Amino acid sequence: MEKIKIKSKEKNAIIESLKAGIVPRIGLQHIQVGRADEIKEMIKDYELISDGGAKTRFIIGEYGSGKTFFLTLSKLIAHEKNLVVVSADITTEKVLCSSDGKSQKLFSELITNMSTKTKPDGGALRSIIERWASNILKSNENITEENIYKELMPLEKYVACYDFSKVLTTYINAYQNGDDIKMSQVLRWLRAEYTTKIDARNDLGVRTIIDDNNFYEYLKLFAGFVRLAGYSGLIVNIDELAILARLKSNIRNKNFERILNIINDSLQGTTECSCTVRKQATENKR
Repeated sequence: MEKIKIKSKEKNAIIESLKAGIVPRIGLQHIQVGRADEIKEMIKDYELISDGGAKTRFIIGEYGSGKTFFLTLSKLIAHEKNLVVVSADITTEKVLCSSDGKSQKLFSELITNMSTKTKPDGGALRSIIERWASNILKSNENITEENIYKELMPLEKYVACYDFSKVLTTYINAYQNGDDIKMSQVLRWLRAEYTTKIDARNDLGVRTIIDDNNFYEYLKLFAGFVRLAGYSGLIVNIDELAILARLKSNIRNKNFERILNIINDSLQGTTECSCTVRKQATENKR
């Protein structure tokens, strides 16, 4: 039997994480046992996404049954399949549907935690944009908003595409000119960190921001954009879904409706290149 060599970094992360009672972020493949059927289904989903499809999955189980472990493992597998992963936890302050900034906060965390195989711990937004931009710069001597918009034509069906192309144009021009401040402003906008349209207009010349009303449209837009950047698709991992059940009935129902919208979009093929993986803990009734 061939011996498997484990890197010191992975070995240390596994031991220290398990001692602390938490899931290690790397090296999970060395300690994962069982769940072969679930992993096979997950890989099928990733193949579907890589082919331009979409899928919604719910991970349900009792407390301590390994849901977070499996979600983390699925992220590592996604990276190996050249997929981009965004992840966030539902809390009382970060939900799927709101009118007081809580959905915007969830989106902000998702994009902040954007990860790839080369950036497994998050913060991959800049590298993804620059990977895409480098290809644009190779094929265009003069970068204009019109050129960028043409490159983003596959995303034209999304209502948010115009301002998206405008800020990407700003980023490329700032990249060429070495303007770190302007690039930082673009990244702030893409991470939904602007809270007023006035600030966004003053800094970037756009009239909209990513907020509670449009964050789902922008999430779908990102799903298409990462494919243009050379990746196979986008995986959305949302943890602690059970917290929604503790919210007030009217807020809870709106969030459940949003989940239904996500499921319908993936079933009907109106969401491209994205997969939403949920984790929901079942309550142990005694």
